[in-house]
Amino acid sequence: MIEITKKPISPEFVVNKIKTDSSGCVVTYVGLIRNHSHDKQVLSVEYKDSKRTAENELQEIANKLGIYIGRISSAHVFP
Repeated sequence: MIEITKKPISPEFVVNKIKTDSSGCVVTYVGLIRNHSHDKQVLSVEYKDSKRTAENELQEIANKLGIYIGRISSAHVFP
């Protein structure tokens, strides 16, 4: 599962969507936006995928990693 969305994603949603009866574990990562960076206040974060290649690139990374560690799934929020 590779998914890019504008909607919030909960870790529980991802776990429930990708787990199987043979899953040994599911690892999730939640990135947080800090309120300061380089001594400046962070007001917002903006992600752009103007070439519309992010989903394909994430799938390529997942395919390569999957060879070594099994099934890879990824869900990203792009506001």
